[in-house]
Amino acid sequence: MVSACVSRCMLKALKLAGGQLLEPLMSLEITLGEEHLSPVLADLAQRRGAIHDVQTRHDNKVVLASVPLAEMMGYSTVLRTLTSGNGTFSLQLSSYEAMSSQDQNTLLRKMGGLA
Repeated sequence: MVSACVSRCMLKALKLAGGQLLEPLMSLEITLGEEHLSPVLADLAQRRGAIHDVQTRHDNKVVLASVPLAEMMGYSTVLRTLTSGNGTFSLQLSSYEAMSSQDQNTLLRKMGGLA
């Protein structure tokens, strides 16, 4: 009961303060075969990813992108499935970016126990 009360108080305080929530933005580098490029790019678009460049290294494609950290949970399994086990990736913290108002409202509802 105390936890629910604290969650609702935090939700109300954040709404009244009118502040902006920031989320960690990750630099992502994916190395994969060219035949798997389209499904991987489509998956990144669903994860709110921004593609910066697609390069060629030897016989592989390298995708350079930025993606919110929250969208990357479980990504190794998804990439392994999309590339038949032949894709690799690395993540590095890039910056913090303001969340969109829609994503912020979704998070606040989730924190308040309403979602």
